[in-house]
Amino acid sequence: MSKLPQNASSSRRLRESFSRALVYTPILMAILLMLPRLIAPQFGLFDDGRTLVTAEKISHGTWYTGQDSIEGRFRPMHWLWFTLSYLIGGKSPFWFYITNTLALVLIVAAMILLVRAIGGSRLQAFLAGSSFVLAGPVVESFLTLKGEVLQLMLILFSLLVALLYKRARTRGQKVGVVALTTALLLLADMTKETAIVLLPISLAWYLLARFWPGYIKDPAQRATRRAYLLANLLAVPLFFLARTAAFSAQISTGTYSGQYAFQAGQIAISALRWAGWLVRDFTWVLPLALLVIVLAVSQRRLNNFAILVDSFIWMGAWVCVYLPWNFMAEYYMLPFALGGSIFASALIGEIAPALSKSGWKQWMASIFIVLSGILIIGHLLNNLTNAHIQLTVDSANAKMMNFLAQQTEPDSHILVNIQYPNEYFYEMQTQLKELYTRPDLNVLTFRPDMSLPSDGKATYIVSPFVKNEPLLTVRMGVIENSQRDWDTTLHGFLQTKPGSQVVYEMTAGFQLSNVDYPRVFCPLIKTRLFCAAPAPVVDTRPFDYGWKVYKLINP
Repeated sequence: MSKLPQNASSSRRLRESFSRALVYTPILMAILLMLPRLIAPQFGLFDDGRTLVTAEKISHGTWYTGQDSIEGRFRPMHWLWFTLSYLIGGKSPFWFYITNTLALVLIVAAMILLVRAIGGSRLQAFLAGSSFVLAGPVVESFLTLKGEVLQLMLILFSLLVALLYKRARTRGQKVGVVALTTALLLLADMTKETAIVLLPISLAWYLLARFWPGYIKDPAQRATRRAYLLANLLAVPLFFLARTAAFSAQISTGTYSGQYAFQAGQIAISALRWAGWLVRDFTWVLPLALLVIVLAVSQRRLNNFAILVDSFIWMGAWVCVYLPWNFMAEYYMLPFALGGSIFASALIGEIAPALSKSGWKQWMASIFIVLSGILIIGHLLNNLTNAHIQLTVDSANAKMMNFLAQQTEPDSHILVNIQYPNEYFYEMQTQLKELYTRPDLNVLTFRPDMSLPSDGKATYIVSPFVKNEPLLTVRMGVIENSQRDWDTTLHGFLQTKPGSQVVYEMTAGFQLSNVDYPRVFCPLIKTRLFCAAPAPVVDTRPFDYGWKVYKLINP
């Protein structure tokens, strides 16, 4: 008889251990997400050549950041992060993506710990981690080399360290927590400048806890918010002092940073771009939010009110910090996705009790969760498309670059047929010289009215091709409409060069699975470029991408 309670206790402990372990299953999801990239690791034609050259020079003892001082940027941690990857595996892309995989695992684990530490349930922690791994901005951020990865990891570490403040008993312990938090925030600022937005975020969090009665009841939590605000108040000036010591040029005079402008027109255009990306990636959260509003009105109390408000402030601040910027890409939304995932998990935490009740609340909760689930399917299909495009484009680019490196004649001229010289062009110059050890190749932009080199050296024209390119997808250096027009011009030029021949051609493709939610709103914004390009809402057309290389016959 005495064994029954012992067996029951062992069974409870086993269930408890299993429940705790289940919370961390999003880590396995993160590893699975990265497997396709680890199986097919390739560098891209966006920044990767510059990154590798910089990492190589730093690893050999030369502090070098390329054009950062001219661009007005100060991001030493960005370069040191990639230098670490270079020190581990050299120029092998596999080890760079191993580093990204480790970073994603740490970010997801830190998220789960954070949600639990701020009062979220195990279910909420699991949902927050899962929805983050499956969020649209994660695909491009981790399947390529982006500074947002390290930035977000450092920010999460700073939040976790700051939470230790409420456990500190002595003044020395409290000072140590603030100092370590400040150091992590400073490193985040020196990875990407946008991390300084944590200062207004922490200020808003502190003011809410200080002046809103009942918002945060625990004095220790209010003290923690005060400590995090203090750390940000120390980190931001230290960042600008370090930046000034590195170079004296003002931020507004940089060729890159100078494009950050508080102009109404630019902010309005940026807001519209953000709206499109938000609709594309986070529409599924809207039914949950509407349902929680209804529940809040009926019961006048939310168990996760502080988490909802804090994460909403986080999301709003990360949108605002990018509005004055003249460009929008999905990977900019990575910190937003963190807040969005915690926000969504808190919404579900409010909805879950209604599912166990009878009556209208149960029916309404069931309907809205099903609607959200249907929308999530579309988002997951979009993420699948994004990942497939990223891997397809990078593979095609790598094969083309290998051809140029291995099959072109010495001292050849390489003319790149892209209408507006962009990062693809500059990366081809850098990578052929530094990574493929072909400094003899003379890489130029092609123009139909240009005079061809007359030095007797071989001349090649390299031309990209893309068909059925989604407009809201991972960043590419080729835009279908302009490239199609430019290809037409190239064909006319080639007709005047008899004997020219195609010496390399490759096309890679797959069937799209894109659900273009923003296109539903096109009847309201017909004049926008996005809506002017025809495409179905549910896009299953074949996506094709590739390159042709022409060799011109010198007369």
